[in-house]
Amino acid sequence: MDDLIKIKNISLRYQSAQMLSVKKICRKLFGKEESSILNRYEALQNISLTIQKGKVYGVIGNNGAGKSTLLRVLSGVMSPNQGNIERNYKTINLLALGVGFSSELTGMENIYLNGMLLGFTKKQISAVKDEIIEYSELGEFINKPMKTYSSGMISRLGFSIAIHLKPEVLLIDEVLSVGDTKFQLKSSKSIKNIIKNENITVVMVTHSMSVIKELCDYVIWLDKGELIAQGNCEEIVNLYETYNQGKISISELKEKKYIKSEKNKQIFISILGSCVSRDIFEFADSKRFQIEHYFARTSVVSSVSKPIELKEEEIKLSSPFQRRMVLTDLNKSYWKTIRDGISEYVMIDFIDERYETGKLFDSYFTLSKEFKESECIKEYKIINKVKKKDEYFIEEKPLGNAGALFQLKDKLKDDFLLLNADSIFDVDFQKFVSFHKGREAVATLFTHPNSHPYDSGLIVADENGIVKRWLTKEEDRSGYFKNRVNAGLHVISPKIFELVKPGKDTENMKVDLDRQLLIPLVGTGQMYCYDSSEYVKDMGTPERYETVLKEFESGVVSAKNLRNRQKAIFLDRDGTINKYVGFLRDIEQFELISGVGEGIKAINHSGYLAIVVTNQPVIARGEITVGELEQIHNKMDTLLGQKEAFLDAIYYCPHHPHRGYEGEVTELKIDCGCRKPKPGMLLKAAKDFNIDLSSSWMVGDGECDIYAGKAAGCRTVLIGRGDYGQDKAVNTFAEAIGFIMEGENS
Repeated sequence: MDDLIKIKNISLRYQSAQMLSVKKICRKLFGKEESSILNRYEALQNISLTIQKGKVYGVIGNNGAGKSTLLRVLSGVMSPNQGNIERNYKTINLLALGVGFSSELTGMENIYLNGMLLGFTKKQISAVKDEIIEYSELGEFINKPMKTYSSGMISRLGFSIAIHLKPEVLLIDEVLSVGDTKFQLKSSKSIKNIIKNENITVVMVTHSMSVIKELCDYVIWLDKGELIAQGNCEEIVNLYETYNQGKISISELKEKKYIKSEKNKQIFISILGSCVSRDIFEFADSKRFQIEHYFARTSVVSSVSKPIELKEEEIKLSSPFQRRMVLTDLNKSYWKTIRDGISEYVMIDFIDERYETGKLFDSYFTLSKEFKESECIKEYKIINKVKKKDEYFIEEKPLGNAGALFQLKDKLKDDFLLLNADSIFDVDFQKFVSFHKGREAVATLFTHPNSHPYDSGLIVADENGIVKRWLTKEEDRSGYFKNRVNAGLHVISPKIFELVKPGKDTENMKVDLDRQLLIPLVGTGQMYCYDSSEYVKDMGTPERYETVLKEFESGVVSAKNLRNRQKAIFLDRDGTINKYVGFLRDIEQFELISGVGEGIKAINHSGYLAIVVTNQPVIARGEITVGELEQIHNKMDTLLGQKEAFLDAIYYCPHHPHRGYEGEVTELKIDCGCRKPKPGMLLKAAKDFNIDLSSSWMVGDGECDIYAGKAAGCRTVLIGRGDYGQDKAVNTFAEAIGFIMEGENS
C-alpha cells in the first residue's frame, strides 16, 4: 500500500486552567459570566492529508502554526479530539528534542529505550550501537545521564539513532538546525543520502526554505492550526514567500482571491494545434479543478484527390476518440491539401468540453482565414459550438506559426502556455509551470526522448537545464547527442517580446516560433528545458498516427502522466544493452547487442519506462571523465534512436569502494548506497518518476543486478546462467522483454 498515513478532518484542542480572582470565581458561579474556567486553544483545525511511501514532505508555517503538533499526531504521540487517522507503517520515529528519551537514563540506555520504542529488537539495536555512538560524537558522555546533556548533544544522539535504525517513516522537527555548524553539515548530508538511497518516507518541519526546496517533493503549509495549502514544492513555497513579503494575506487565500486574481490566472494559447490534454490543478484551498480541452482530430485517408463530404454518423463511427476532441493543425487547411497522394481532412468529434468548478484559463486559438471559411467549419460550425470563454484570432493573411503572438501580446501580461504541433499529450502541467516559475525563465521547453530524434529538433542543455544549443533537423549532426527533443509545449514570459525582435513590423510579418523567437535565447541563460517521460507524441505521419490511436485506446496516454504511479523496466548497461568488453573506457568499443533496439522499442510502446541503472567505477578510478561517460551515453541514445527506440532515463553510480588506483578520484572512493547490488539508483528513479517498484522489473546479466532489483522490491530477469533468486532466467535480451510482455498480455 502506497498510503502510509491518511488523516481526515482531524482537530486537536489544548486546554489550560485560567488564573481567576475570587471576584471572577463568584461571577462565574452565579452565572454573571461564562462558566468555563478553561482556556481552549485550537492547535489543529479540520486537517486532511495523505503521507505516501517514499516521498519527502516539508511542513512550513510561522511559529505557532501547529507544525510540531501535526508531527506528534502523525507519530501517535498525541491523539486528536476529532477526526480519523489510518496508519499503515511498521516503524516510525519522531526526531524532536527530548522525545523518546528519559533524562534519568544514560545515553547508552536511551539508545536501547528509543530503539525499542521504535519497534526494533535488542539484537537489531546492538548491531548498530557502535555506529550510533561514533556518529553522535558523544564520547565518554554516552555513559552519563541525559540530564547532563546539552540540547545539541540530545539532538545528535536522537539523529544518530534515527539514521542508523532507519524506520519506515522518519519525522524530523527542526533538529537539523541544532548543534554546531560541523554537525549541521554532517546531519544534512546524511539526510540527503537517506532520501536519495533509502526507501524511507520523511516528513520534516523547518523554517529553512532552501532545505525545503532542495529535499522535499511536497509541501504542507499551516497557519494557526489551519491547512492553508498543500502541493508541489516550488508552487507552495513561492506562495508562502509571496505571503511573507506582504503581497497576499491569509484571509485573501481563504476567500480564494489568489486563485481568481487577474495576475495569477494562466493564459492558454494554441497556435498550431495539439490534442488531448487533461490535467488536475491543485491550488491554495486544496480543491481540485479539472479542465479538459478537446477540440478536433486529424484523420488520414489514402489515395484521395478531392475533398470528401462526410455525414455526421460516418464521422462518429470513424472516430477512435469517442467523446473526445483532439486538436488538429488549425493554421493549415488540410481539407484542401494533397501531399504525396495522401489527402488529409479535418473530422470533428465535438462532443465534450467540460469546465468544472472554476475558470482557470482564458483560451485563445488562431485560425487561418482559409480554415475558417472551409467547408468543415461551415458544416459543423466549430466556432459557434465553442463556449464563449474561448477566443479566436483569425489570420487574414499567413503570419507563420508565431506571428499571431504579436497580435495578442497586449493580452499576455503574465507567463502563458503555448502548445503547438499535431500532438497528443497528457502531462502534469502543474509541475511544468512550477519548474518554469522557480527558475524565473523567459522560456521553458517541454523536452523528452522520442522514437525519431533523427528528424526532430534536438536540445542540448547543461546540468541545470539551461539550453546551450538547439540543433534543427536540417543541421549537420556529426557526432552523438542525447535524445532530448522539443515536444512543442512551452511556458513563456511576456518578457520575450522585449528581448527578441524578429523584425521591425512584427504585427504584420510572418514569425517562426523556433527560429525567430526561441533559438535567439539559446546560451543566454534565460531558456530552460524541462525533461519529462510523460506522453507527448506528434501524429505528423500515417504511421505515427496509427501508433497514437493504439496507445490512446490501450490507456498508455493517460497512464504516463506522472500524477499516476508508473511502472518501469530497469536495465543494466554493460553485457545487457551493449557488448561486454570489461571496463568500457573507449567510446569506439560501445556496440549495441543484436535485438536490443527492438526490445527497448517494445518497452516504449508497452507503458513501461525504460531506465538504465549502471555501475561506472571507471569514474572513481580516474580512467574516464564524467564528460566522456556522457558522450558514451549519447552514443547509446543515438544508436537506439536509429532503431526508433529511446531510454526514459540513465542513472549511473560513479563510486568505487577500493583505493589504490593511480589517478583515482579520492572523494568518489566511498562505500555508497547507489552502487549495485545496493538499490540506491532504483530508489532514486522511483522517487523521480513516481514508480511503483512492486510492478516493475530489473533486467541484467549479473548477480548484482538481481540483488539490486530484489532489494528494491522489483521482479527480476537474469540474462545468462546462475541462480541468484531471480524470477526468470533467459538467454537473450529479446527473450527477457518477451517474457515480461507475455505476462502483461496474459
